[in-house]
Amino acid sequence: MDWRIVCLGAAALLGATVMVNGLAAEELGGITYTDMSALKWSKTPVSEDMVATVVSGDGTKAGVLYTVRARYPAGAKSVPHTHPDERVVTVVSGTIFQGFGPVFDEKNGKMMKPGDVAIIPANTPHFSWAKEGEAVIQETGIGPTGTKPAAAAK
Repeated sequence: MDWRIVCLGAAALLGATVMVNGLAAEELGGITYTDMSALKWSKTPVSEDMVATVVSGDGTKAGVLYTVRARYPAGAKSVPHTHPDERVVTVVSGTIFQGFGPVFDEKNGKMMKPGDVAIIPANTPHFSWAKEGEAVIQETGIGPTGTKPAAAAK
């Protein structure tokens, strides 16, 4: 997954082109506009079924704000995992269940609907699943980031 945003030299100018996730975006008056349907989605290390895309930033760099989106098809589950940084998770669409702990247990989860937010502290084991239909979440943090299955994080 490409964690970089490549800005062309004139990015601050009206009408400049920038690259987000390897695809062109448009910058007008210092604001970058990206068509989400054009972003490249990739498999994640925490689920065989879900995909994710970088919306902005560079999660590999220390002190840099980044945002990713993850798409869960109906029935998709993520294994318990951790991140080295705090994450702010916002449900964009659908219903997602968010659980905490090193063992996946649907009894240990909270239903989240569009607009709901979960703040996950650094190194906290957690997992998610889309029980009824597709769900999309957006995660924001400050790099460097990464993902470790909870079993490997012990």
